[in-house]
Amino acid sequence: MDRHAHVLYCDDIRHELGGKITFVGAYGASLLVNEFPVTMPKLCARLDLVTPASRLFEHIEIQILLNEKKIGDLKLASDELNKSQPEHHISSVRDDQSELAQTLHFDFVFSPIQLDAPGRLRIIVNTESEELQVLSLSIGKM
Repeated sequence: MDRHAHVLYCDDIRHELGGKITFVGAYGASLLVNEFPVTMPKLCARLDLVTPASRLFEHIEIQILLNEKKIGDLKLASDELNKSQPEHHISSVRDDQSELAQTLHFDFVFSPIQLDAPGRLRIIVNTESEELQVLSLSIGKM
């Protein structure tokens, strides 16, 4: 298994009792608005990073860009990753437990967020050895 990233863009992320998470107003490939500029009360991104358990992340640097302007970032070294992401995030990829993976979850909330023009929201993830590809959210007019 190769390292990979997955993102879900949505209007809200709600953490519920019992460890459940609700994603409200999930977007596909695009977010369409009536006109620009527009201020949205909230825009969220749930980023999941997956790596084989035999090759845990040593360093992660995340940048969030709105039309090439940095609106968020996060840097974590291995000691911070170990504290913030406990071992219970390791799960089996196969039924026979022959392949294990670690999934790291990051929630980003921008509230409010001003969208001045069409463009895209994108996330760049760099690790100690590579850049992981993450799908962007296209922002356009209806």
